[in-house]
Amino acid sequence: MRRLAALLLTAAVLLSLSGCSNPADRAARMEDLALLRVLAVDGGDEGVKVTAATGETSQQPALVLQAEGKTVIAACLAIRGDGTAYPSYTHLDQLLIGEELALGGLGELLESVERDRELRLSSRLWLVRGTAGDTLSEETAGRVVERLSMLEEMAGVGSNDMDRTIGAAIVSLQRSGATFLPALTLSEEGNLLAAGYGVLKGDRLVCYLEGDCSKGVDLMLGITTDDVVELTLPGGQAAAVRLNGVRSGISGEFRDGVLTGIRISSKLTGTAAQLPTDWVWTDESVGLLEEVTADWAEDCIRQSLAMMQSVNADPLELCRRIGGRAPGHWESLQEQWETVFPDLEVLAEAEVKMTR
Repeated sequence: MRRLAALLLTAAVLLSLSGCSNPADRAARMEDLALLRVLAVDGGDEGVKVTAATGETSQQPALVLQAEGKTVIAACLAIRGDGTAYPSYTHLDQLLIGEELALGGLGELLESVERDRELRLSSRLWLVRGTAGDTLSEETAGRVVERLSMLEEMAGVGSNDMDRTIGAAIVSLQRSGATFLPALTLSEEGNLLAAGYGVLKGDRLVCYLEGDCSKGVDLMLGITTDDVVELTLPGGQAAAVRLNGVRSGISGEFRDGVLTGIRISSKLTGTAAQLPTDWVWTDESVGLLEEVTADWAEDCIRQSLAMMQSVNADPLELCRRIGGRAPGHWESLQEQWETVFPDLEVLAEAEVKMTR
């Protein structure tokens, strides 16, 4: 399947070069072809500034190109005019959005990508805390491309809900008026680090979900990334568990046809990663570890939902999920959601099964 996809992409590139009638021109164009892998988009003096990078190979380092334009499409076309190489967007699989641009609104950008014949709706969408273009210098672009590929593989473990492609974000905005994007930050050493999630309401960034708030999102969506969770046991002793499985159900609490609460029921499995030196593995001690882990999970979920309620945004499409469990309430649920959501009671319940 991958071989077929590669052949189709190569064919698309060749077709894009078919306008060169002279065989020598076509050969030169192929030699100068730059297959872009990452595109960073920020606000610019002219409207939009784009920074694009190829992957790094054993023969040559990553190539970084920049241009500005009134729209993202105009800026992408302007890159082809600098004479450095002939960039192709057919292999583009990562789109980075700068924080300032997200605060101003992404409607025009998403609409442009949706209409363009080269930019792909299947490209992964990331939110950069700061300027997205700063992540793609000539020194860092190669490892950034590889890092994004690794983060992409880690992000969707256990759930299709983490498939934050451009197309998925557009669909989520259309259905619930909000969506969430994985957030990244650039370290002083020039490395990209995961930084929780950014919440879009309408098409604008309204808040971030960080730390335990971001873990709450993972728990509600059933995402496991083999993370180690640090816990404090009664008496102040430190412990750590590695989560390797989570399933969550989301339902509504109704009174006289009015939604009054959201119930999140989660089942987690994990293994002990670190225990006190005097720990003895007994039914009682394991039960205590499971209870502390369950308390942590419930608190993460409550914190996450509290932040969403504070901005009255539904990036996880909770309304649709609750409606799927209570179809008889669906019509009234849609009508009342925006009014009742900020004040809904959150009922978080977690059950943990721990193994050695």
